Amino acid sequence: MIGSNWIAKRTFLYPGLAIAVWLQQGLIWLAISHTQGISWLTLLNHWDAEHYSIIATQGYQGPNWAFFPLYPLLVRWWALVTGLLAVPQVVGTLLSSLIFLGWLAVVVCLQSSQKNSEAIQAGLLPKTYWGWLLFLYSPGSFIFHSHHTESLFLLLSYLAFAAAVFQKPRVATILAGLAGLTRNQGFFVLLCVALIVATHPRDRRDQVRHFILICLGGIAIMLLFPLYQYWQTGNPWQSIQARSNWSHATSWFSMLQTLWFGNPWQNTKLGSLLHHAVYGLLIGGTVLLWRVSRPLALYTALSLGVILSGGELINTFRYGAVLFSVWFVLGDRLSQFPTWFKIISLTLMIVLNYSVTWSYALGRWSY
Repeated sequence: MIGSNWIAKRTFLYPGLAIAVWLQQGLIWLAISHTQGISWLTLLNHWDAEHYSIIATQGYQGPNWAFFPLYPLLVRWWALVTGLLAVPQVVGTLLSSLIFLGWLAVVVCLQSSQKNSEAIQAGLLPKTYWGWLLFLYSPGSFIFHSHHTESLFLLLSYLAFAAAVFQKPRVATILAGLAGLTRNQGFFVLLCVALIVATHPRDRRDQVRHFILICLGGIAIMLLFPLYQYWQTGNPWQSIQARSNWSHATSWFSMLQTLWFGNPWQNTKLGSLLHHAVYGLLIGGTVLLWRVSRPLALYTALSLGVILSGGELINTFRYGAVLFSVWFVLGDRLSQFPTWFKIISLTLMIVLNYSVTWSYALGRWSY
């Protein structure tokens, strides 16, 4: 077990660093709002946030069927409770921020518990504060304090993995199912949770039985969304149909071509190069994670693989933000390098993080 003094330090260090990063990003947005004349209501409603606002206030319609229901449902519920339905972007921002604080509380509790060593070995906690810093300064980490699904998905997926590791299969199944109602990565969470739980029984028959039962339970929860779509539109796959209008690779080879800018709609401007660089970094982190937790490495690999279906890597920052375990192992490996290399690497991450946070406030693509 890790020394009690270091555990006590991390108990305060981890949330302190997270809140510091949060404040830094908030100050960037404050500066943008003040200097560029962009109102907070506009700033908080950029890109997908606008779709969540429409769903929360007006319900599903048209292309908004492409978005998963749990987050906007919670936003609507809290907006009705607080009487702030007229400003759903504010409600969503506050809700996401509170959920992120809840996730921080879970991490701190796990870090200070007697199960901290087991959690580290399972990829749920970093070994060093460098792992924590890389997660906090991942390029798209602003997303955890904005009107988006990432905080909710982070909490649900993290709790699902933790429940699976600590042998609470029913809880893990429910949480993974709810994650599947939040983002498309939720199915990957369910699959990997089932793999984790299935490794506990020694008998092969029991392993198979556990895996199948968890998959069926999680899928049953996820099917609530298709059932709702059928009730509302007569088409249980309305969401998939709405997503078909998004840009996507035209074939399996087109997906692979994404890696070397082989698709005609791709470009090699600085933004694309940065997305590719971070994507490569996440692939390297997945290889490192394989030695820590194969189920979590599989989850990360599947999450990175689905990005290729778009035929470009423009969503890397957002998809990568929730892959906590990859950033943990990358930071832990970084801690083994000379001080000058660590400082330069972290500085580059911070600069990129600030740049992406700045771009989002201006309404530029920053996912």
